[in-house]
Amino acid sequence: MTSPGNGGRPIPNKQQSAPADLAHAFGASFCPSSPLAQEVLARDLEECPDDDAATTALDVASSDSETSDDTPGPTLYRRPSGIAFGAVRPALSLGPAGLEETPVLSRSERERSREAERSLLRDNHILPPKHHSSQQSQGPVATLYKSVFSTKLPRRESDEEAAVAGPTETTSLLGEEQQHHHHGAHHGEHLNEQWEAAVAAGQIKTTWQREAKTIAGYSRSLIITFVLQYSLQVTSIFAVGRLGTLELGAVSLASMTATITCNAPIQGLATSLDTLCAQAYGSGHKQLVGLQMQRLVYFLLLLLAPIGAVWLNSERILVSVGIPADSAALAATYLKIMIFGTPAYMMFEAGKRFVQAQGLFHATTYVLFVAAPTNIFLSWFFVWHLGWGFKGAPLAVVITQNMLPALLLLYVWKVEGKEAWGGFRRAAFKNWGPMIRLALPGMVMVVAEWFAFEILTLACGRLGV
Repeated sequence: MTSPGNGGRPIPNKQQSAPADLAHAFGASFCPSSPLAQEVLARDLEECPDDDAATTALDVASSDSETSDDTPGPTLYRRPSGIAFGAVRPALSLGPAGLEETPVLSRSERERSREAERSLLRDNHILPPKHHSSQQSQGPVATLYKSVFSTKLPRRESDEEAAVAGPTETTSLLGEEQQHHHHGAHHGEHLNEQWEAAVAAGQIKTTWQREAKTIAGYSRSLIITFVLQYSLQVTSIFAVGRLGTLELGAVSLASMTATITCNAPIQGLATSLDTLCAQAYGSGHKQLVGLQMQRLVYFLLLLLAPIGAVWLNSERILVSVGIPADSAALAATYLKIMIFGTPAYMMFEAGKRFVQAQGLFHATTYVLFVAAPTNIFLSWFFVWHLGWGFKGAPLAVVITQNMLPALLLLYVWKVEGKEAWGGFRRAAFKNWGPMIRLALPGMVMVVAEWFAFEILTLACGRLGV
């Protein structure tokens, strides 16, 4: 349910060859502007011309020649893939005139877009259904299921009259699907005409069932990813909890401290990429997605110094807030080991947004399907089999966290998503202002949400083991 961005209006070019100019550009990037994402995209296009467009276009052209149903024409990548319920025209527009650019689509993207158009046309009874079924052959359960979960709109009177009237002298002898097999290119042109005519006439509508189905499809992988990633710390609690009550209290306290002082702020700051990467990818400048990710990674790595300072002095801090000394000492040991996994955690959080902006929600799920069981095995192996005790739990988490960005990089390199990586660029050290202005509210929101729950752990720690 997204609409491609349009990149914003160009801003005057500024040469930044000297350190003073670079510092001035960094400070100037904090000047107020709206919208922030379009401003960032416009500046990045000045710094990094979209030189990959020609190469991508050649790749798409060669892939288009392999399929007959890829006739050039408007696709859903230039408009929302869903229409607001009950509305008579798309809920989102293409933006200001003169800023419209047709994104260069890969073969798979074009095919998904075509299928989305056909599905909407079928739901609105403009195209015949994919599978013809008889109402008489359906049982009461099937009929109830269809009435509740079907994405099709109720038939209009004109549709019912056309269905009752049957074929006329102008009706084609071949069905819609048969024509597709015999005349692929002509069918593509016909689909364009049908779609444009339907949109112009206000015939394209949608249902809450279709919206719910789309949201469920996107969120399924995100839910699994969050649960598996959160299981990394929960596994430590289970592994260490059997050592004794002191160790159980210390690992819970350490996990709470790590969440409040590191994990939650990083997750909150990474929310800026939800806007910036999606804007870059949706506008067709795919390689700027990698630039946005680089920029955030460099910014997050700067936070290693304050996070490390807090964790190295965590024993003194925890004792000062009323935590017993023995629990504070063990929790500090846990945090000191966890420092070695923090850079990888930062890279993975940025990498998640990098693939999710491309619609690859399953990428991180596959990565965690490997990493989460590995963490369980390593926790048992270090804590119990090798007899390392309490120190084995954070060591298992550190190894697993360093696996996450490596596995995600391997997926992007070998499977899909690398077209959005434009290589390492010096422009990643510029134009941080809008990114930080987007990131700070997200950090405050996430930290406040986590702290509201973790404050209970801190309060219970004052009661003793």
